[in-house]
Amino acid sequence: KKPGDSPPSSLIRSWLAIALVLGLLLFTVFSFHLSDTSLSNTLVGATAASAGSVVAFYFASKASDQARQDILGAISPTVSVPDVTGQSKATATSNLQHARLGLSEASGSATGDDARVQSQKPLPNTRVQPGTTVEVTLA
Repeated sequence: KKPGDSPPSSLIRSWLAIALVLGLLLFTVFSFHLSDTSLSNTLVGATAASAGSVVAFYFASKASDQARQDILGAISPTVSVPDVTGQSKATATSNLQHARLGLSEASGSATGDDARVQSQKPLPNTRVQPGTTVEVTLA
């Protein structure tokens, strides 16, 4: 799941908006059965205003969710993981340090001066927090 995805809250917001609008429509239908036309007109006007508020709430909430994600992204910057496959351990360590990342060897990695990075986790071009350790398998 990506940080920007939020289907459960979006689904809840949608159902809440639909339930409120349907409730207001039922309330309006009920108001037509009243004998006081002034009260009936007031209720219809209030229902229309409330439905507009519900729609505004729904869209304002979606925009605020996106704004919150933008702010969090600006507060906690990320770095891109460089591709270190095929590099020696020393070169990979240097490149990862330059990107403000660490290096750890996976268990079972080869040793020796001619060992090269066979695979890495996280994958290249993944966005991570500075200081994250990249696990490499040397072969």
